[in-house]
Amino acid sequence: MIKKQGRGEEMLKALKEFGPMTSVEICTVIGTTKTKSGGILGRLMKKSIQKPKRIYIIDWVMDGEAGKKYPRPVYALGDKKDKPKPVPSPAENQRRYKQKKARRVNSVFQLGTPIKYRMEKHGRY
Repeated sequence: MIKKQGRGEEMLKALKEFGPMTSVEICTVIGTTKTKSGGILGRLMKKSIQKPKRIYIIDWVMDGEAGKKYPRPVYALGDKKDKPKPVPSPAENQRRYKQKKARRVNSVFQLGTPIKYRMEKHGRY
């Protein structure tokens, strides 16, 4: 009887074959969802009694899922120290907010104005 390979082993195999990846990329490669595999990634990152830590965070990438940008970890094989999560930049968040706000229509008179013109007017194009 052949034992079926578990998701954790599939994840390790994908990281070995393709190199560092985010959780979404790992799930795409092995054909599962992020919700089903999030706990498994967490267990692979922790040292257990029987096995050492098998994956670590090598880097963080900014990703926009559902319109909101946030840092997403990039996993790699190994028992190294995780790279710390980047500190959010209030100035960068404020800049993005103001840029998004400038694109919105704030009066009936702006309905006929193209977005490109509004952006040039505010010096953001």
